[in-house]
Amino acid sequence: MKVKTARSMLSLTWVIGSCVLFVIVAMQTFMEVYGDPSQNWDKGFLWIMPLLFPLLGTIIGSWSVGENEVDAFPVASMAVFWMTMFISIVYLAILFGGIVIGSIIYNHSRWDYIMRSTGWFLGVFQAPVSIALAKFFIENVRPPRP
Repeated sequence: MKVKTARSMLSLTWVIGSCVLFVIVAMQTFMEVYGDPSQNWDKGFLWIMPLLFPLLGTIIGSWSVGENEVDAFPVASMAVFWMTMFISIVYLAILFGGIVIGSIIYNHSRWDYIMRSTGWFLGVFQAPVSIALAKFFIENVRPPRP
């Protein structure tokens, strides 16, 4: 697999997953599921933004480099790519799981508990995800050794 294809797959996973999550949180905010809108209009966004934006920043920052000669080379390590893809999907699935649990299991009644629980866990889990993303993007910026 070429570096450009792998970067695109990883980027699309994050951008699509993040956009869907952001839309769900926005819809829930407009539907007032987080409580009184005069006091809690930002509750969902305060939960999701610090869990998504730093990781999206890593990916979007890698796009800013632009196309280079390395994009045509094969991925330096498919194991790093698939590990990064796996850990990314798990991270996004936990975020989606928080929304599903809050909506279906708790019927929108325990958002503070859900956001606090997932926030603590994902805050810690964000470090290995960030390391995996950085490793993948950095490992593939240099041409393969002869």
